[in-house]
Amino acid sequence: MSNNAPSLLYYFEHMFLRDSTFGSPDFLNLLKGDIDKVNQGLITNFNKIKENPNYDFIDKEIILAEDDFHIEKVKFENELEMVVIKCPVPQKSPEATYIGIVTSDTPRYFTCEYESKEETKQLYPEKEWAPEYILCEWVQKEHKNYGKIAETKEAFIEGVRKLISNP
Repeated sequence: MSNNAPSLLYYFEHMFLRDSTFGSPDFLNLLKGDIDKVNQGLITNFNKIKENPNYDFIDKEIILAEDDFHIEKVKFENELEMVVIKCPVPQKSPEATYIGIVTSDTPRYFTCEYESKEETKQLYPEKEWAPEYILCEWVQKEHKNYGKIAETKEAFIEGVRKLISNP
């Protein structure tokens, strides 16, 4: 196994779903439609990737909880819609707690990323270090970091609302 291998969860959240959002009009159309159909598709694709022996991931043995990849739609005041995906509990930085996909003709892909502070904990083991959550966006293959937010779905949605309201 490669030392640079991502976790399965990171790959699914930051590569597979991101690339599907930007590269598959069919996936984006599914998100614009009945999202009840999307949830099972996410789980199916996650499990296919997990079971594929050609992938070299760390933490490949993750087991999904019943509410992982729970999906809902949010409508913003400017008529934009965002699909919010609740992700499995992150174990490593920078896995995500939530993904937000703005389903406009020019989609936007946001993440609420878990920052474990592992490096800081190793440098200063005598201190208490709580994890932090960072609002981020993928613009195609470029990663943008907008700063700390609370780990809640409401804080994530509000952070995205502010970003898309004030471009």
